[in-house]
Amino acid sequence: MAEVLIDNIDDFKKGTYTEVKVKDGGATVSTAVSRIIPTSFSGRDLPALVIGAVSTPPEFRRKGYVREMFEKMHNKGAENGAAVALIHTFSFAFYRKFGYEKVGNHLIIETPSAKLDFVPYENRFIPCGPDKADDMISIYDTFRKGRNLLVRRNGYADFAGEKKYICYIGGVPSAYIGFDTAARFEINRLVDTKLTVREFAFVSKEALLAIFSFLRMFEGEFEKIEFANCAPAPEIDMVLRHYNHTTYRIAADIEARPLNTVMILDANAYPRQPGRFTLKINDTLPEVGGVFDVSYGLGGCTIRKADSEPDVELTPGAFIRIVYGLDDSAPEYAAYMEGVNVINERGAADFFRAFPKRPGGVFEHF
Repeated sequence: MAEVLIDNIDDFKKGTYTEVKVKDGGATVSTAVSRIIPTSFSGRDLPALVIGAVSTPPEFRRKGYVREMFEKMHNKGAENGAAVALIHTFSFAFYRKFGYEKVGNHLIIETPSAKLDFVPYENRFIPCGPDKADDMISIYDTFRKGRNLLVRRNGYADFAGEKKYICYIGGVPSAYIGFDTAARFEINRLVDTKLTVREFAFVSKEALLAIFSFLRMFEGEFEKIEFANCAPAPEIDMVLRHYNHTTYRIAADIEARPLNTVMILDANAYPRQPGRFTLKINDTLPEVGGVFDVSYGLGGCTIRKADSEPDVELTPGAFIRIVYGLDDSAPEYAAYMEGVNVINERGAADFFRAFPKRPGGVFEHF
């Protein structure tokens, strides 16, 4: 009989990756790494079970080992305070079998550096090293409010990009950027020159425009500017002006599944206008499945377990996609989503209104 082992549960709870193994007959038949870390959700931090490096040798596949491993990780995650599980997946269809659904995309934007002419040539940035880590974290924490999925940062090593610069406006940390550069030498000159922004954060429109002004300083050196992921920041596209010269590439990125429904519902930032809905989630995890009655207004909510007829019935995957605001959900659109059953349109309307479309994504790969 197979046994699932989590190497060090204390490290797992403290946010350090620990190995998860499935052993059968003395052989290691499946592995993964996992940890619990705070991630942003609706302006708050929500503890997330982050899973990566799932691997099963071909000779051990199709025997249910991954399912056993995920059941153990989900249960241990829920026991130790995780409200949601997150994974960068190789197959969305495969992980849907375990209750997962897409909650975040990856958006790559590329534009010619010459098309940043809507801002002046101006450099308000200075090189940034480990001594500026606290200022970078301050900017990042302000930036991630209201943007879902972003992982809490603890130190300089958590920030991406070979080269890092920071901007102070009025003496206050206001923006940072981390980037790499690439070029190819051909005959007697560099060609295919590109500056790739690995990550960025800003606290205001002025700070965002300062980022573009800084990037414009590279116009003669690099032909193209690429933002490796703009999903957390739709403001990037709002600032750009030359759309015919800009390319966009979207890739499905992150899947999630709920581990604690009450924690997720309680963490949401609700509308001030009052509303009420009764929600049923069909799931085998005890902290996820059930019927929940939610009343909200003035930004707060009251949640209680109920046994009444629900307004909307969802699978765990449909629930997590809606509450993370990946789509502009409304009853008439949600009906197209698998796992959604609208029973009472009035109550369902209050449910969908409570979870508007919100930006979300991550700069790192977990």
